[in-house]
Amino acid sequence: ACATPIASPNQSCPTCSALHAPAVALSSPRLLADAPVKRSILIRLLYLAPFLLIFAVAGGLVQRHTVQQQWLASAYAAAQDAARAGDIITAREGFMAIVGYRDAAERAHEIEARLEPLEAGYLDGLQAIDRGDYATAVELLAPVAEQAPSLRDTVTRLEDARRLLAAELRRDVDAAETIRD
Repeated sequence: ACATPIASPNQSCPTCSALHAPAVALSSPRLLADAPVKRSILIRLLYLAPFLLIFAVAGGLVQRHTVQQQWLASAYAAAQDAARAGDIITAREGFMAIVGYRDAAERAHEIEARLEPLEAGYLDGLQAIDRGDYATAVELLAPVAEQAPSLRDTVTRLEDARRLLAAELRRDVDAAETIRD
């Protein structure tokens, strides 16, 4: 406490009367023995690091695969719902996006087979509009718009054909009335 030197370990301090505490002897063999133990633990951990890395990568791959399968199942369910609701265009696009999952390729092929006559009717309807045969265009486009309203611009083309047919019929009526007078 007072820093006065004490000659022997069993004496008390002549100035402050504090007892001298014996020095704790550190055993050097114990310190030397701890170093290899610590080194061996570190080496074991270094040997384990590649295995831990492999497990981490494998876990990431499994998680990625799981998420991908969940997305595919969700997309398949959405395409099925669209097919059930009668939206065959959305169903076709949905199944085409996930070809290779379950029976998506077959379902897409079935929908394509259903759409072929509708697409042919659409194209024939457009040709009828171009020829000025609006009655035929309405006749061809009406079933397409009913069964696949989202097929290209079927609904718009049908409305155009109906509007042009109505205008043509008005002109015919006006011409007939003019001739009769």
